[in-house]
Amino acid sequence: MEAIAAAALNSCEQFNSQDLSCTVWACAVLQLMDTPLLDAISAPSMPKIYQADPQSLSNMAWADAPLAWFHEPLLAALSSAAMAKLNELILQDLTITLWAFAKLLVHDWPLIDSLSAKSLILSSDFAPQVISNMSWSMARLMIDNAPL
Repeated sequence: MEAIAAAALNSCEQFNSQDLSCTVWACAVLQLMDTPLLDAISAPSMPKIYQADPQSLSNMAWADAPLAWFHEPLLAALSSAAMAKLNELILQDLTITLWAFAKLLVHDWPLIDSLSAKSLILSSDFAPQVISNMSWSMARLMIDNAPL
């Protein structure tokens, strides 16, 4: 994995949003806390985040959480991009994003309010896993959103 990380470190400026998302996701799955690589990925990610599809956004948010990688500018950009694409987010994107921010204990109220409002619209589609993930996220963030 060291050779792959070194190659990624040297070429991440050329990555598209999906490449960046998948690389961070792979680091999370492998529990590879390579701070220089993650920091190098975050810089080119910022402008590309707004081009990312909803799944790439939620995957990048998810990947930050298990690594406990709190990169505030990247999280702010992910939040902003998720809110801009709110109408495109499916229930899985909503729950993954909310879970990631909850895991990191990021109280991003505009994002949380937006995700909660969109979740209410989709609430008839809640499956058991969605219910448990949403409940856990709301409890972790100490949110009492009565309508949700």
